Amino acid sequence: MDNLKNTEDELFSKFSHDLRGSFVSILGYTELLNDPTENVNQEELNDFVKRIDFRTKEAYELLDNFINWLKLERYNKKLIKEKNSLLDCILEAKFSVDKIFKQKSISIINEVKNNATVFIDLQILQGIIKNIFKFISRTIENDSKLKISYVDYSKNVIVKFEFPPNLEKHQIEELSNLKLEESNISNTPNEILFVKKFIELSNGKFELFVEGNIKIVVSLPKE
Repeated sequence: MDNLKNTEDELFSKFSHDLRGSFVSILGYTELLNDPTENVNQEELNDFVKRIDFRTKEAYELLDNFINWLKLERYNKKLIKEKNSLLDCILEAKFSVDKIFKQKSISIINEVKNNATVFIDLQILQGIIKNIFKFISRTIENDSKLKISYVDYSKNVIVKFEFPPNLEKHQIEELSNLKLEESNISNTPNEILFVKKFIELSNGKFELFVEGNIKIVVSLPKE
């Protein structure tokens, strides 16, 4: 129980620190733009707007994940568990990173069928898949393929995301030891931490393997 409490404290500390960091950056940029003594030219203005846009989206995603985590952890009576289309969520998440995939020349092999459904709150399912795609978009090797496969069982659906990573050795080692009681939470990507928590709190199972390719294996309930 103490280990679980310590883990939750570490997660809360990491997420809240990152969220504050995003807002501090946004406030810093807006203060500069609002300062009449700053001679900001058009090029600098465009750069600040891009940075504010990036940080605002980052803060929104963190806050959205934070709220979903809180709902699962503390307010699970607010969850609306129902059958939801796995393919629809995958296509929606893919659309959000299409621009990055095009820039990296990523092709996708998607074997998930239209009739694949899972029994889970829609916002939580969207959070799981979106975080997986965001992590993949940041770490996948250029000019490579993402393969999405699945197996449909009577009580659960297994989904596997497999792709070649473009990561430093220490990042691969961190992912290879992704057991919260063993890994360094501060160095683990937020997307993976949220995915792991969301799935486990939804009576599913999360696994990540690094054996040349990265394999993210997700088990989600059907009932």
